[in-house]
Amino acid sequence: MQCSKEIASLCRELDDKHDKIKHDEALCCDSLREMKELNGKHPTSPQLRWRLVRVMFEIGKHKSRAGVSAKEILTEAVGYAKEAVEMGDNNSKCHLWYAILLGDTCKYDDTKMKLTKGIEFEKHVKRSLELDPYNSTALHLLGRYCFEVSGIKWWEAKIAVTLFGCVPQSTYEEALEYFLKAADLNSEWAENSLFIIKCQVALGRTQEASTWAGKLRGRPGTDPEILAQIDALKL
Repeated sequence: MQCSKEIASLCRELDDKHDKIKHDEALCCDSLREMKELNGKHPTSPQLRWRLVRVMFEIGKHKSRAGVSAKEILTEAVGYAKEAVEMGDNNSKCHLWYAILLGDTCKYDDTKMKLTKGIEFEKHVKRSLELDPYNSTALHLLGRYCFEVSGIKWWEAKIAVTLFGCVPQSTYEEALEYFLKAADLNSEWAENSLFIIKCQVALGRTQEASTWAGKLRGRPGTDPEILAQIDALKL
């Protein structure tokens, strides 16, 4: 669906505003009310629908950090994200945000639903990359999918065979390739660097992992949680 000049202008304003308010939960809640009003006025706009999902995701993060369940708002966001895909199949961000919400709500699901969502997750991340091959977030997410599949437990594999007739296949090498591609586009992304390190450890490449760990430890402002995960790897 083509984006009108009015919607395009509005989306630019919303993106500028989102970067300024996303770290403040109260401002995100104000933005949520605004986004719901805008989606009510423009009910067939995939551009506005995925931006609604984005602010709901940020509120979910704030709730989780505060120890409050984010299940209700994230489950609601999944529904909006699915609508965005249905309205904008050729919009990379619609597929990306649907995948993000599928992945983020897996923690509330049983193994059967997690595996089912995993198949959908892979499908929509790959579709997002088809539409925008240089999206570092989509590359990182596909790396995460490959990383998780590479470490699938035997009983999860058994359930997957029962549900789908096969087990999802990937390797740590494949996951590493996606993370490295994401790093080429966004070298300062600490979480992506962390997963590069994890892949290298899984592949027995201790020296390369130590080099990447040294870069992260020497980078000002690196999240202490990420540094703690690196320390746990004993590099």
